[in-house]
Amino acid sequence: MKRFVSIIVSVALCLIVGFVSQRIQMEPLHSWYPLLNKSSLTPPGWVFSVVWTLLYVLIGISAALLYNSHGVSKRVLLPLFAVQLLLNVLWSYCFFGMQSILLGLAVLFILLVLAVAYFIGLLWMERVAAFFFLPYLLWLFFAVYLNTYMLIFN
Repeated sequence: MKRFVSIIVSVALCLIVGFVSQRIQMEPLHSWYPLLNKSSLTPPGWVFSVVWTLLYVLIGISAALLYNSHGVSKRVLLPLFAVQLLLNVLWSYCFFGMQSILLGLAVLFILLVLAVAYFIGLLWMERVAAFFFLPYLLWLFFAVYLNTYMLIFN
C-alpha cells in the first residue's frame, strides 16, 4: 500500500509542476510563440499537452520507484530529481514568461545535464525507474533541438 500511495503522490506532484508550467506558458503560447520560426519537426500544439502529461506521469512513477528502493544513493538521486523538476518550471518561465529563447536554452542545457545524471544513477540503482524516466530524457534532447533551432532562426 505504501508503494501505491507514493506513486500517486509523486505523479500528482509532477502533474502539479506541469500545471504550473502550463499556466506560465498560457498567454505567450498564443501571442508570442506563434510568431517564432520553428523547425519543421515541431509537433502541433496539442501533441505537447498529451506528451507532457504522459511524461509527468512516467517521471512521477520513476521517482516513486526510486523512493521505495533500499539503496543509499536515493539520498542523492531524489534531490537531483527535485532540482531537475524545478528547472523544468524555470525553463517555462525563461522561455515563455520572459520570452527569452537564449535563457530558456541555457536552463534546458542544465536541466538536461541533471536529467542525464539522474538517469545514470537510476541505471545503477533502480533500472525499472530508469525505464520510466527514459522517454522524458529523450524528449528533453528533442526539446534542446527545438529550442536551439528557434534560437538560431529568430
